[in-house]
Amino acid sequence: VRVPAEQLDCPRPEHGAKVLQKETLAQGDRRLTVVLLRTEGGSSPGHGPRLHLRTVLRDAAGKLVDMQVEEWNEHASERDGCEMTVRRKGTGLELRTRCTTYLNHPFCQPTVTLTTTTLTPGPEKVGVSAKETVSGGECDWSDAD
Repeated sequence: VRVPAEQLDCPRPEHGAKVLQKETLAQGDRRLTVVLLRTEGGSSPGHGPRLHLRTVLRDAAGKLVDMQVEEWNEHASERDGCEMTVRRKGTGLELRTRCTTYLNHPFCQPTVTLTTTTLTPGPEKVGVSAKETVSGGECDWSDAD
């Protein structure tokens, strides 16, 4: 089977790409596909695992209408862990990112940042709306010497 490269909804596998999750939503004459994948590194030395989010919007004929690609270092900044999931919700696809940042002090709770991004298939581009909540991060110094 031959498929033009511009119609592929995931990157070329030269960097060891592993698809973590893929969701597709058809609405009217638009098809929205969101692919979450992980690569083990890139062509530059010192680059570790990276997470990629590829959002592709196509028309009924399969022609590319809009595409967005986001990339993160899997161990970005001081964040000790991020979990990402994609699921169908209503008329769109929802990307939930939950990141935990641990403070280097025994009297402090970790900070949890939850970002919910809703992606919807629009006529000319992907619609994006996001909401972020932050919890934790408090320190209880009452037991400190």
